[in-house]
This record gives sequence, structure tokens and C-alpha cells, in this order.
Amino acid sequence: MPTIRSRVNVFVQVWFFVLMRTAVAGVVFGAVGCLVMVMVVGSNSAQNSGDLTRLLLSGMSAGLVAGTLLGGITGIIAGFSGGIVIGMLTALFFYPPRRSLIFRLVVHIVSLIACVSAVIAVVRFTLDFGESSSHPVLLDLVPAIFAALGSYWTIRRMIRWYMAIYFVPE
Repeated sequence: MPTIRSRVNVFVQVWFFVLMRTAVAGVVFGAVGCLVMVMVVGSNSAQNSGDLTRLLLSGMSAGLVAGTLLGGITGIIAGFSGGIVIGMLTALFFYPPRRSLIFRLVVHIVSLIACVSAVIAVVRFTLDFGESSSHPVLLDLVPAIFAALGSYWTIRRMIRWYMAIYFVPE
């Protein structure tokens, strides 16, 4: 029978693991996501090839910096909130882990919801594109796709780590 102390220990370890890995994934995938957005939006708005080259070069450096900052902020927000929820679920319902398929499914769904909602919240509250934005769906969709990829990458590693340490065969 697991003690309260061991459950708290599992919660803290899972929360910290998810927080750190999600912050790193946010920085990496945020930078890549902003570069993709700059290339797609820039290629649609440039008139000739000289404008396109200049726009892409200036936009890529700005996109890299903005994506790194926004991705890091989003990763910390998603990792903090998602890590608390995943840590609580893990410590309360999946310690010690026995049903790995249910655990994987629940953790992936919770992580996906936390990351995508954090990305949409950060994009909506930090970036003001106004009424002149010609790509409103793209501005939500591209970061959400990269958040989903980062979420999958993070949680896959967390599940592998957790099962390697705590799995008890019956």
C-alpha cells in the first residue's frame, strides 16, 4: 500500500519532469512554428522575388526570437498547469502503475488539452493582430499543431521514465 509520502514524491517528480520538458519543447517547437508561420504568411504577401527574399530573411530572424520567447512562455504555462494535473492523476490513480495503456491514454489526452489551450491563450492574449489579419485560423492552428507535437514528445518521454522507475509487474 503506497503511503502519502510516496504519492507526494511521485507527484513532485512527475510535475517537475513535465514542467522542465514542456518548457524545452515550447522553446524548440515555438521557434520552429514561428519560422513556418513567417514563411507561409511572407510568401503569400510578397509581390516579387526581391520582396520575398528580404521579407523572409528579416521575418525569419524576428520569427525565431519571437517563437523562442512565446514558445518558452507557453511551455512554462502548459508545463506548470499540465504538470500539476498529470502529477495529481498519476499519484492518485496510477501509482504504482499497473494498467499502462489506460495511463498512457489519460496522460496524453490531458497533456494535449493543457498544451493546446495554453498556446491558444498565449497567442490570443499576447499577440494583437487586430481586424487586419488575413490568416486568423493559421495564427491559431500552426502554434496548436506544434504544441501538440511538443506535448506528444514530452509525455512519451515522461511515460517511459515513469514506467521504467515505478512499474511493478503483477
